[in-house]
Formats: sequence, structure tokens, C-alpha cells
Amino acid sequence: MHECAKSRAVIYANLAACHLKLEDNAGAVKACNEALLDDPAYIKALHRRAQANETIGNWSSLSSALDDYKTLSQMHETPASLRATLRTKLQTLPPRIEEVGKKEKEEMMQKLKGVGDSVLGWFGLSTDNFKITQQEGGGSSIQFVPNQGTKK
Repeated sequence: MHECAKSRAVIYANLAACHLKLEDNAGAVKACNEALLDDPAYIKALHRRAQANETIGNWSSLSSALDDYKTLSQMHETPASLRATLRTKLQTLPPRIEEVGKKEKEEMMQKLKGVGDSVLGWFGLSTDNFKITQQEGGGSSIQFVPNQGTKK
């Protein structure tokens, strides 16, 4: 590796440490990404990026953190002092990722329902007028359910 690239990786990893200290996790991830462009096997940058992504806490960030922890656990150069932490993270993150993913999916469905209701409202309908039934083969069927209580 070229000496300038190595120095640049160290500088960006140190910048990431500063961002972490200031609780600017997005900035830490960005700095680590820059460091890893110059040195993809830089343990400190991988670990700091994983920490920042874990703190950000959304599904995408947690998944990225898990990927970094997996990469670190497979690297022979990873210090023994970090290996116990890695084992813990590799066990605790998958259920957390699943939980956060479900929560984000529910939030997105509520937002989509709100958009659907706002459009369907112009026609005197809502998303409650449509019943979705899961089929055995993995598909879905949609049934229209008329509004109750409105007589003409």
C-alpha cells in the first residue's frame, strides 16, 4: 500500500474517532468509509464504523454494523481483546435487526395506508374498504368491502 494512502486512512479513522466522541455517528460512518477506501482491512476503521452504525440503530445501519462485525471476526489480525466483544455482537445484533426491521415495516405500512386513505378519500373510500387475504402459494387476493352504514 502506498504510504500516502495509509496515512490518509489513519487520518480518516482518527477523524471518525472524533465524530464518535462528539456523538456524530453519521459523520463517523462517512469518515470510516473514506478510511476503508484507502485500506479496506483497517481494523480500527471497521470497528468504529460498526460502532457508529450500531448507535444509529435503524435497520440498514444495524445490518451494516453486523456485516462489519462479521468481517472483523474473520480477520486474523483482529486483536484478542476485541474478539469477545465481536462474539457478543454477532449473537445480539440479529434479533435486534429483526425487531427494528419489523418496526420500520409497520411504520412504512402506516404511512402508505395514510397516503392511500388520502387518495381514496376523494372517492368516499378508504384502505379499510379493501381486505387482503394471503394465499397458500405465497400470493395475495384483494376483496372490496363496501362501506357499512351508508344507505341510498
